[in-house]
Amino acid sequence: MIVDLDTVLRTATFLLSITALVAAWIATRRSDVEERFKKKADLIEAQRVRTDTVEMRLSRVEQHVDGMPRHSELHQLEVNLTQISGSLNTMNATLEGQREIMKRLEAIVGRHDDHLIGGNK
Repeated sequence: MIVDLDTVLRTATFLLSITALVAAWIATRRSDVEERFKKKADLIEAQRVRTDTVEMRLSRVEQHVDGMPRHSELHQLEVNLTQISGSLNTMNATLEGQREIMKRLEAIVGRHDDHLIGGNK
């Protein structure tokens, strides 16, 4: 078997180009994978930040809701306000009666004043 120099050079060139092709494919594949991993890590970090924000907002809402009065407390407040309203109505009626008494007293005192002023003439 006779191997001439031209065949050896062509074969070596072919093998070298195949090796360069495989090396380039592996290098670009690796950088592409690393870039995809980085993008995925950034996406996961962004989702974690959003999740933390949502959890904080949910915690604030839960605290706000826990501080709000319950139905039974609102009902008790309504009952107390109704009692206060009734007491105020009673006080208003009492004050109206006292106003009438004061009007009569003022009228009597006015008549006494008129009598005393007129009696000195």
